[in-house]
Amino acid sequence: MALMQAAPTLNPAVDPGGVDGAPDAGKFVSVCTVEELQERGVITPVGLGQSVALFWHDGRPYAVDNRCPHMGFPLSKGFCKDAILTCYWHYARFDLRTGGAFDTWADDVRTFPVRTHDGRVWINLAAARTSEEERSHWTGRLQEALDQNIPLVQAKSILALLDVPRAWRRTCSPLAHPRSVKRRTRPSSPSRGGRRPTPLPGAPPPRPTTSRAACTAVKRSTTTRRNPLDGARRRGLGRIRDRFHDAFQCGRNTRG
Repeated sequence: MALMQAAPTLNPAVDPGGVDGAPDAGKFVSVCTVEELQERGVITPVGLGQSVALFWHDGRPYAVDNRCPHMGFPLSKGFCKDAILTCYWHYARFDLRTGGAFDTWADDVRTFPVRTHDGRVWINLAAARTSEEERSHWTGRLQEALDQNIPLVQAKSILALLDVPRAWRRTCSPLAHPRSVKRRTRPSSPSRGGRRPTPLPGAPPPRPTTSRAACTAVKRSTTTRRNPLDGARRRGLGRIRDRFHDAFQCGRNTRG
């Protein structure tokens, strides 16, 4: 079958701002031929530095991140019908054109601009959202996860906001519990003429300020009710505490 494509065909859903002519060599990368993609239906090109799944659907190529945003399963193992890409593991559904997720517990999948020129498929891997767009996206996802009580999305949103520059303080400070936040206007140390802040009702207990208090808190949180000195039941105490316990037992046996 001869391919009569002299000018590049743009995908308006993921590349609306494209221009006529050959793809920019600095942004677009040639991955395969159009005929090969049409025959196989889905291709996962290698050597790009990015996991990409390339689909041929409804006479157009589409490129998405091959990692499912839910738990990382390869989307190339899924199936596509009516422009809806379904992950084969937990059946998360995504819009193949825009990458939007139909399920609240799965985040949107990243899409890449795609062009066809001279019988080959070109992908733009450099297209990415700015820091402000990333912050706005993950802030909305975090708020939705808090409203709908989805712990996995909450954790993923917080980790993503930690990677965005200056996004954590601007985003998560208003989400903190008002009873656990108190602005200090005076020095908290009594030796400097100040006074310790009075804990508000319902606020969490303060963290230990001395090593003795810290050791006591760790001991209370790790000691079991039965017999903390029993080696078979000291699974949660850790190796360091086990060594201290063995040294103590050895010293007591030596003195006896």
